[in-house]
Amino acid sequence: MPAHYALLVDPRLYDLTGATGALEHDTWTVSSRKAHPGDRIIFWQTKDHMGRRGIVVFGIVTEEARERTAFPESAPFFRGEIAASDLRLRLVVRYVMPAALPLWLDEDETGTLKGLTVARGRGNHLFTVTDDQWDAIVAMVGGWPGDA
Repeated sequence: MPAHYALLVDPRLYDLTGATGALEHDTWTVSSRKAHPGDRIIFWQTKDHMGRRGIVVFGIVTEEARERTAFPESAPFFRGEIAASDLRLRLVVRYVMPAALPLWLDEDETGTLKGLTVARGRGNHLFTVTDDQWDAIVAMVGGWPGDA
């Protein structure tokens, strides 16, 4: 059974919306090597210019974290001080975009999103998502896409 994690995405530093529209796979800077191929990721956007924050896309880890630069095709989506050419601990993720995403924190009447540690987090940590939290989130988007 795969593990479930969440990563923070600051829209001032990386254009995740643009990246998910253009890329199938992407690299993500992490602070540990605990995620493994097959593990699933929630990408949590921090507040954007409209004050929205929440889950914008899912992902599946396809390659272990190792020291690497970002994929060259990711470079146009970097906006901040971290450059695609910086050598960092990065894992490779395939994006999965159910039609019901994004899920915004201020629209969640169930309290599920508020209960995620990533909702209060900072940095490039892999925040653990429990099996119950994962199941609740997948149910909120109508299930995991069949071909993912």
